[in-house]
Amino acid sequence: MLDGGEVDPSTLQSFASSEAAEFHTALNRDGELCLVASVGGKDWAVATSCSTPQQFNEDGIGIRLETPTIAFESYLIPDAVAGKIDFADVDGITTMVNGNLVVVDSAATEAERAAMSDELATAGVTPLEGE
Repeated sequence: MLDGGEVDPSTLQSFASSEAAEFHTALNRDGELCLVASVGGKDWAVATSCSTPQQFNEDGIGIRLETPTIAFESYLIPDAVAGKIDFADVDGITTMVNGNLVVVDSAATEAERAAMSDELATAGVTPLEGE
């Protein structure tokens, strides 16, 4: 039986992959949309973040994953927001995958992250806080 926040494995769908990780979408028992990121290899790790459909449409879903050998954050953004994001000013630290997934390079400087966060906020996506 699933606990409230656990992902329902029967709803897990492969969504995208990048150099950083494999990304999936799923629903949890509460019907929330979840972004699941997984890293394979010796530092195998999984991170999950979920939000209600309303929250997703307003803010998207952000996730951060860190292992001894890799660190990144990513954002699943709704279609209505995806076309509003222009990372031309922060080129090199972000990768758009499938048009709705932004993966941020872990080597980004504080200034580059601030520019990326500003661009996300301008488009209506709530950036993750902290390191």
